[in-house]
Amino acid sequence: MFSQAARLALFMCPVLAISAPTASAAVQRGVDGRNVTRVFHTGPGSFEQTENGRWIEFGDDGRLIHQFEERRRDANRIELFDTSRGVRVWIDLRTREISGAPAFGSTRLLYRITDIDAGQRGRGWRGRRGGDNGGGWDRGNGGRGPDRGPNRGPDRGNGGSGWGRESTRSIEVGPIWNQRDAETKCANKAREMRGEWTGQWSTTVQGRMSVCEIRFR
Repeated sequence: MFSQAARLALFMCPVLAISAPTASAAVQRGVDGRNVTRVFHTGPGSFEQTENGRWIEFGDDGRLIHQFEERRRDANRIELFDTSRGVRVWIDLRTREISGAPAFGSTRLLYRITDIDAGQRGRGWRGRRGGDNGGGWDRGNGGRGPDRGPNRGPDRGNGGSGWGRESTRSIEVGPIWNQRDAETKCANKAREMRGEWTGQWSTTVQGRMSVCEIRFR
């Protein structure tokens, strides 16, 4: 015959199993800073690692915003560097924040992370997050990201204001031989990246590499 203490322990077992905190879906699937390839944020937008190992920041509509080289990563954090602007970015999966620092300035919060994915790397934008099961925060609100309430839009308060609405980037297009060649290659690259060619271009490595100046709004 069970003692009162034994009966109480048996009764409490299922309660304890249900009330124990569950790990995030991302952790359950083994997604962390060492293998993550997409990070979605409150911009709204995403940082995505491409096949060549670089990272690209995309707007929610697939518009290219910035490109980065990966400097280092561990289980909790990824450090990125934009060589053209001297900007550093830290994607911190532990705090769920993305911070950045210009070449001559202090670090500030850019965005808050809403979801992560360790899917296969792509050549460019892979679309908005939706429906797949590849790692996500355990948010308790149906996987929608931070619950901002109705009609509030992106998280612009509390420091997560992003870079601003417009930027100009020098994009590599291979060798450009003359102005006519530039007009073709730069226009095509701008169209591919959903930007606007400013009309400016320059050669960075003679006979091997040139860049087009593309504006993103």
